[in-house]
Amino acid sequence: MKKLVISVCVMLVVLLFPVNSIAQPLWAYTSQCSPRLSFTGTTANCTLYIKAYDDSAKITATLTLIRENTDGTEKVVKTWSDLSDTGSLTFSGTKSVSSGQTYRLEVSATVKTSNGAEYPYEYVRATCP
Repeated sequence: MKKLVISVCVMLVVLLFPVNSIAQPLWAYTSQCSPRLSFTGTTANCTLYIKAYDDSAKITATLTLIRENTDGTEKVVKTWSDLSDTGSLTFSGTKSVSSGQTYRLEVSATVKTSNGAEYPYEYVRATCP
């Protein structure tokens, strides 16, 4: 009976988490797109790292800090636009925010290579203590 239970559990794991779906990359030309949001008191620390597989790829991005209100509405509190670099892009910025509020940091990017382009989008969410 114990072997049967273990066999069923293993089968469920294999069916629910196929190896090929775990190993596939999210993007064809972008190896990493990582916005990060942390707080020092009521200062939001907003960072971004984007890395292309091709060191000659042109990267442009817009980073947006959004306050998510409890009534479901949103307010853009800061936008950093026209961020650009080649191969990889690193950015760091700060914005004064309100304690107890939830914020979302969104990145919308373009990664252009000689083989084509793609448009990574990622976001993170955190609450200011």
